[in-house]
Amino acid sequence: ENKTLKIIEASIIPLAKSCVAPRSWKGEQGGVKPQNHLHNQPEPGCVLQHNSQIHISTKAGFIIPKTVQLEGKKAMSIEDFIKGKPDFIGSTLESQD
Repeated sequence: ENKTLKIIEASIIPLAKSCVAPRSWKGEQGGVKPQNHLHNQPEPGCVLQHNSQIHISTKAGFIIPKTVQLEGKKAMSIEDFIKGKPDFIGSTLESQD
């Protein structure tokens, strides 16, 4: 059964800041060469975990929820929500237009 999840409190990372990955290093004949890589932006609604934070992908960047409320339940921290619903990570949320 699908229930509505309200995001009560969150931070937002605009795409311009979220799409540049940290430098990765690739060895080449004993030396190292810096290379910049761009992340492929996930489909909107994808729920990911990065650096112990939950990120929800949008067309414009990412939402990092701090407090959420599942329909019919009390508001709680995203950490407490994930403890009860670990399969939330890796899921894809549907938009309610």
